[in-house]
Amino acid sequence: GPWGGGGMVGDDAAGHLRSLGLPQLPPSLAIEALQKALDHDESGLVVADIDWGRFLPVYTLARRRPLLDALPELQTLPDPAAATPADDPDGTDGR
Repeated sequence: GPWGGGGMVGDDAAGHLRSLGLPQLPPSLAIEALQKALDHDESGLVVADIDWGRFLPVYTLARRRPLLDALPELQTLPDPAAATPADDPDGTDGR
């Protein structure tokens, strides 16, 4: 995920990502995760602080994402595809 403290993600982009459920990682936490990946010779991983309640409905808007099915964090969230117009009477999806 994006790191806090400036760098590659400016304030506007950081605000947009946060609204999608992807807040910035504190640099100390990001460095710790990077060090653990190096210590364990991990080369294919993702480290991100994800607000699944915000991210999942946007990410799965066009289609189901099978990659996410195995994530235990998502097993307790409602299925975004199960939402009905009654759940969003004004059509704004909470925006």
